[in-house]
Amino acid sequence: MKKNSPLEIFLSFLKLGVSAFGGPAMVFYIKQLAVEEKNWLSEEEFNQGVALCQIVPGAIAQNVASYTGFRAGGISGLVSAFIGFLLPAFLLLLLFSIFYKQTSSIPAFISMFKGLKVVVVAIIANAVVNFSRSSIKKKFDPFLIFLSFALLYFLKITPFLVIISFGIAGIFIYRSLFPSVQKIAFSSKIEQHKSGIFLLLFFIISMVLLYLFDKVLFSLALTMSKIELLSFGGGYTALALMYHEVVEVKKWLASSIFMDGVALGQITPGPILITSAFVGYMLKGLPGAIIGTLFMFLPSVVVIILILPYYSSLQKTPLLKRGIQGILIGFVGLLLFVLIKFAKSAPWTPASFLLFLVCFVLIYRKINLIYVVIGGALVSLLIF
Repeated sequence: MKKNSPLEIFLSFLKLGVSAFGGPAMVFYIKQLAVEEKNWLSEEEFNQGVALCQIVPGAIAQNVASYTGFRAGGISGLVSAFIGFLLPAFLLLLLFSIFYKQTSSIPAFISMFKGLKVVVVAIIANAVVNFSRSSIKKKFDPFLIFLSFALLYFLKITPFLVIISFGIAGIFIYRSLFPSVQKIAFSSKIEQHKSGIFLLLFFIISMVLLYLFDKVLFSLALTMSKIELLSFGGGYTALALMYHEVVEVKKWLASSIFMDGVALGQITPGPILITSAFVGYMLKGLPGAIIGTLFMFLPSVVVIILILPYYSSLQKTPLLKRGIQGILIGFVGLLLFVLIKFAKSAPWTPASFLLFLVCFVLIYRKINLIYVVIGGALVSLLIF
């Protein structure tokens, strides 16, 4: 593996991180940097990495950045890319969180965040529509989506149990979609095995230290890791799980405050999962923001490096594809569940409903989210 300068990798991804709006769309720009400009990876290596990142949970752009850093410079390159790509969004949301905590009782900000709650509902509604369209593969999938929603909303089954159950059921339900069976080939790339074990040990030791020295930070790290490891399908699936854990189970934040954090996360670069920094800050200040962010994004990176030696076979494994398809269908029901919860927390008036419709149409037509959120905030000052 070629070793490039960690500083060069860090600065390159820092520049990308400043303009990392658009989520998965950033994968194109990472490819432009790593393959065309820097020649860190061949196009084949990069494409294989993208395929790997699509079958693991978490934010795909952050995962691809970490994978690229690892290929370019080993563990030090991975750390450089991980921090560089995420740092701009983290610092900006940290500033927003500090400002929010100090000013959220001022009338103008109360008005602005009332409107932003409606904007967040529009964002989640659009996610439900688009996620449904991309996930439904069989005629009975809409029924399964309703079943997932009913288990969550009416029977109040925990989302983790629902999602895991749908993943197991998917292995049997979607056999006709992915019928062939292949063996997983093991790799002899010892360096990749060592790197994966090193990251896994770092993760375990970090969790042990947090448990020994601060139970609240340990609980935050464990919660974020659990959310990340089940967030197949992108950021909105993790956001739904985060809402359940942070608001309903742990009761760390009120629903309205969590929605404000989601809105603030939308006007920063980087993945929507950066909302974890807001949650962490509101719970435990700066240490909470750091731990919340680190353990929201680290687990998927550990998974990527652990399975990297086997990725070419894993991406062809039908059992995995069936399970992921079942998980995705379960997540649509979870998103619908969160949409209803968020809608109940929003201030509905004729004016706010009109704002919701306008924002939904703009987002559906792929207008950049940052413009929609900022515009919604400005309109909110006038109507609330």
